[in-house]
Amino acid sequence: MAEGKIRRLIDQINAKPPLKESYVNPEAPYSRYVISPYHALSPLRKPHYQFLTEWIKGSMEKDESILEIGCGVGLWGYYLKQLGYENYVGVDINRLLIEIGKEATNLDLRIMDGTQLKLEDNSFDFVGYVNSFFNYEKNDCRNFVKEALRVSRKWIEFDTVLNEINFAKSPTKEEMKEWLGDKIVVEMPLAQGRYLWIGKVE
Repeated sequence: MAEGKIRRLIDQINAKPPLKESYVNPEAPYSRYVISPYHALSPLRKPHYQFLTEWIKGSMEKDESILEIGCGVGLWGYYLKQLGYENYVGVDINRLLIEIGKEATNLDLRIMDGTQLKLEDNSFDFVGYVNSFFNYEKNDCRNFVKEALRVSRKWIEFDTVLNEINFAKSPTKEEMKEWLGDKIVVEMPLAQGRYLWIGKVE
């Protein structure tokens, strides 16, 4: 199973000297983070992934396309594939995570900066910045929203951390409402101080 293979690959990496910056896209220096088994393997253990998976099952057809920004090793995409959603693409700015994910899952995973997506306009039915829309500067967050609106033809998703004791520099609810406007169709508080928005583009 992909989860076990991902864990073995991460263990091999962690046994080596510390990660070098060469693993990270130099155009996106804020992407430097430690590869931990917990974060790489946690998608279905986190409330926003659980809620979003159920929402997709009830709102999208199996042949519709899904783009996940900040996909890590692509484990959420792997689970979506098991549910029949095979038209999935995941992007992340960390080359090492993408390499691990491609080896373990055989998914379409690409190295890409979420603030500057090298994708065509209106090219995906769903664009989600799942578990990646925090700890960035406000200008980056605004660019995330702009890129999602450009690339999606139906749905966009963002989730963030609104807990004041968290390290995250998250956008406020007021800022999210300003950026998304009347496109918001789901606004959901979740466990662990998280908040999730889904917008309808069409």
